[in-house]
Amino acid sequence: MNESSVEAPLSRADFLALRHMLLNALQKRCSNLTEAVVGEVRALLQPNTTLGPPQAKSEDSLAVLYIVFVLLFFAASLLVLLVKYLRRERESTRLQKFYEDYLVNTRSR
Repeated sequence: MNESSVEAPLSRADFLALRHMLLNALQKRCSNLTEAVVGEVRALLQPNTTLGPPQAKSEDSLAVLYIVFVLLFFAASLLVLLVKYLRRERESTRLQKFYEDYLVNTRSR
């Protein structure tokens, strides 16, 4: 395809035919998809009739972004605590072994 050729936008009939084919493929070949995923795909296939993004979608996306960052922060905190705990347990086990060796050596004298 060269730079001078411009693809024509899909006509309404072509869009509906493509939508119908995709929905049929999803229903027949991907029967294990949940209804939520199918609903999201259907929402994506709806023609966009608004001129700009609605305010509610912008706020929703910011809310989702906030939730994702909070969950990531929580997961990172748990990971740090787990690593600290494992290091402390390893050190405790090493000291316990050292103490037991000390007791064995002092009793044998």
